[in-house]
Amino acid sequence: MNHDFKILRKVKEYLLFLESVLANFPKKDILSRNNIYDVGIDILYLVLKANYSRDFSERKEFQKEILVLLNMLDFYIERGFIHKYLSENQLKKNSNKLIELTKMMYGWIKSERVN
Repeated sequence: MNHDFKILRKVKEYLLFLESVLANFPKKDILSRNNIYDVGIDILYLVLKANYSRDFSERKEFQKEILVLLNMLDFYIERGFIHKYLSENQLKKNSNKLIELTKMMYGWIKSERVN
C-alpha cells in the first residue's frame, strides 16, 4: 500500500496548488471556483476511503471514481483557460500535476491486480 500514501501526499499538494489557481477566477464565477475545489476535496476523500477499504471490488470502484473526478478537474481547468482566468503557463502546470496524479492512480490500480 505504498502507492496510496504517495497519492495521498500528491493530492494534498495539488489541493494547495489549486487554491492558488482558483485565486485567479473572478468572484462572479463563484460557482466554478466552488465546483473545482469541491471536486478536489472529493478526490482526497475517495483516496482516503479507498486506502482504508479492505474489499477489493469496493476499492476498485473508489479508484475508478477518482479517475473520473480527475478528468472533471481537467475539464474545469481547461474551461478556466478558455475564459482567460488562467494563463497558458498555469494551464500547463495544472495539466502536468493532473497527469502525474492520473498515472499514479493507474499504477495503484495495476498494483492491486497483481496482489
